[in-house]
Amino acid sequence: MLGEHAAAVDHFERAVEFNARLNARPALARTLVAYARALGEGPRSGRLASSRDAQQRAQDLLRDATRIAKSLALRPLTEQARELARA
Repeated sequence: MLGEHAAAVDHFERAVEFNARLNARPALARTLVAYARALGEGPRSGRLASSRDAQQRAQDLLRDATRIAKSLALRPLTEQARELARA
């Protein structure tokens, strides 16, 4: 299980870096939301972590995703990130 966790975190981190490097802002915002969701979902769904650090990381990711999505007028994604941040 720990190996799967590390692989998932690595996957998301690489995707974030790749999208940022390419300045692929819509893809970056979607990746940030997906990463935050994976960090914050329930244990039966295979969440990546449950610590306060993971919760803070998820909130940071959602804040960044909201900022990017809002700047690009991606309303559904903006709302999705905001809803996840409130959950």
